[in-house]
Amino acid sequence: MNADIERLAKERGMSPAWERRTEFVADLLPQGLSIVDIGCGAMSLERVAKPRVYQPIDKWQWDDRTLVIDLNQERLPADWLKGYDLASLLGVFEYVDDPRKILSALADAGCAVVFTYHPMDLNPPGHVRREWRSHFTTAEFEKMLADTGFVIARRFNYSTKQRVYICHLADRAPPWLAEPNSYHSIADDQKPTLVVSGFFARGNCGDEALLQCVCEAMQADYDILISLDEHGAYQGYWDWYPYNAYPRTHQTNLGFLRWNKKYAGLLVGGGGLPYGFGANQAVHARAYQAATAIAGVDFSSMVTDPRLSGKAQQDAFIAAIRQYAELFDFRALRTETAVKAASDCGLDYFHGADWALKLPMDEDPSIDKNDRRVIVVLREVGLRFLGHGYVQEVTDLLSALEKRGLEPHFLPFAPEDERFLTQLGLDRRIPVVRTWWNPRRAKQWIASSGLTVSVGRLHPLIFAAPTGVRVCCVLAGKSNLVKKASATSLETRNSKLANVCRELGISVFPAIEDAIASLDAIGPADPDKVAQSTARLEAMTERLRQLFRESARSRAALLPG
Repeated sequence: MNADIERLAKERGMSPAWERRTEFVADLLPQGLSIVDIGCGAMSLERVAKPRVYQPIDKWQWDDRTLVIDLNQERLPADWLKGYDLASLLGVFEYVDDPRKILSALADAGCAVVFTYHPMDLNPPGHVRREWRSHFTTAEFEKMLADTGFVIARRFNYSTKQRVYICHLADRAPPWLAEPNSYHSIADDQKPTLVVSGFFARGNCGDEALLQCVCEAMQADYDILISLDEHGAYQGYWDWYPYNAYPRTHQTNLGFLRWNKKYAGLLVGGGGLPYGFGANQAVHARAYQAATAIAGVDFSSMVTDPRLSGKAQQDAFIAAIRQYAELFDFRALRTETAVKAASDCGLDYFHGADWALKLPMDEDPSIDKNDRRVIVVLREVGLRFLGHGYVQEVTDLLSALEKRGLEPHFLPFAPEDERFLTQLGLDRRIPVVRTWWNPRRAKQWIASSGLTVSVGRLHPLIFAAPTGVRVCCVLAGKSNLVKKASATSLETRNSKLANVCRELGISVFPAIEDAIASLDAIGPADPDKVAQSTARLEAMTERLRQLFRESARSRAALLPG
């Protein structure tokens, strides 16, 4: 939950046990429903149930969306309830004088409902809270449900003293109860759904940028479902854009690709995705005849494994990579060098570009235009690989900039980058701009400054390229940056940086000392090369749109309604 809601929850005495109950209820529901959450509290249901549409209602104003009502004083307005797949009331009925009035309003609106209740047969007098205002047994509450027209579809016990009900009107059984694993809003006028999978929700500015660009490139034609590894996600990511604008699912979930004509396919995209990434969902999509694509990635990260030795092992590895690549109907790489490397392995890839080239900028009025400001980005390096001269080289760079009357600022591009600055004490040397979770804001900082120097990070270069500001890349691992223990991974990373810089016309230096010697000669990216890369990105995007359009049409014709 965001900081304001968390603070309000503490002020209003909300129990952590309510969060666990919400998680239990969310596990009973398919993702992608439209939910009106009555008695929403800290709105945890939005985070864990991942609804397509979410409307909070409560006695208190939790945020700008919250509709405010005292259920002991007013009847639920019918127009607040119409059109939702489900009404949720978790821990609500105990606190109202007459649950029948609420059930009647829900029945009049035609809502299915999920709710919890502490019945008196499970809660002897010594366990009844003083503030509870209704005291029904299980039999009494279930008779009230029947009297208002509800049928109990599912009933569970939770934590020995509560019951959880999912109910619907007798003549209105919702389709998601019949097939809960495959439901994602199947209205006739709904656009086909495109599943977008990648290393998302970790706060890496480049990955967050490409996700935003993919969503905005495809949202006119498709409803986007974001697939991510929630177990490694950054706490609070659900409040960031675009996670607060699109439904999400975990990368192990295969239910959304069940026999349902509303899915156009799966797009795996972004950065240095390794061999095999998203293979489970790609196999499943192919099995259900949905289109698959992998776009905007690097080939080197798929084929480089320093642990392999000998031709037999390498041949086996390449054969496995070929099997993985063949899961995709369309494949696109970021650079010509990567396309050639793939071709050498017998794989055909389209020469595309990085999605983040078309990232829009934020318009924060507090960020001033300052040609003397220099953005310095240091990619995080594992401390066990760090050379003893690294901090001194960075300090020399900062001093060289300051001697020219410039104002260096650190701009971490991931939470790991920010931690790295703190571990080395560099965060006390110059100002640190903290906005890695907001790529548009990061791009505005770059575009509003006079120079960007990126040491080992790719996406500051991508962000800077279309803006016309001066920019250069320092390769990771040269001079005193990193010990030889990580030489193989460094070679892969440096190759990626050099290849992208070559295609964008960005200056590349092997070490910080080389960048210092050439500070005054650094210019912007080559505008002609940037235009060529952008044109390839647009061609790649159109190819993907065409692929998924054809997939949606063929599946609609082939599959039953």
